[in-house]
Amino acid sequence: MHIRGERNEALTECEAVQRNYRAAKLLGVPDGTARRNALDYFNIIYQERGEIGGMQSAYYSLECAPGKAMDEHLSDSTWATP
Repeated sequence: MHIRGERNEALTECEAVQRNYRAAKLLGVPDGTARRNALDYFNIIYQERGEIGGMQSAYYSLECAPGKAMDEHLSDSTWATP
C-alpha cells in the first residue's frame, strides 16, 4: 500500500486487514484456517492497537470495520467471508 504512495498508516493497515484472508488463500492456507486467522487478527490483535494507544494507535481506526468509512467492500474481504 505504501509503494503506491499511501502514507496514512491507519488506512494502509485497514487495507491489509481486509486482504488478510485473500493473502492467506493465495499462499495455500486452507479456507477454514485462513478465515479464522484473519478474523482473529481483526477482532483481537487489530482492536488491541486502539486500546494500547501511543505508536500502535497510528495503525488503528474506528473506521476500519464492516460498513464504516474504510470498508472497501471487497467480495473476499476478511469480514465478508461467511
